[in-house]
Amino acid sequence: MTGGMRHQGADPASNAAVAKSAGMAFIGRLGALVEVVGLPIFAYLYGAPTLGLFFTLWSALRVITTLTEFSMTTSLQRFIPQSPNEDEAHQILKTAITLSLV
Repeated sequence: MTGGMRHQGADPASNAAVAKSAGMAFIGRLGALVEVVGLPIFAYLYGAPTLGLFFTLWSALRVITTLTEFSMTTSLQRFIPQSPNEDEAHQILKTAITLSLV
């Protein structure tokens, strides 16, 4: 095989799509770097009481988000495939979306 580890019949377009997706995933993970760098700066600028309030509210938000995401995941994976007709499946999905937006 010449040219390195390239497989015979590999589609350059699919390789480009994989590389693009990997790049987008890397950019998405840069948010974690911003958090690591920004948190000490935030603590220094605003002080301990404000930082404590921030973390309390952030924790409450994370718990609420987890519960609403759970309702969406549960409805999509469990209840919709078991629904006897399409109207009931739509109602279940509508309820899950409504709960996730509340």
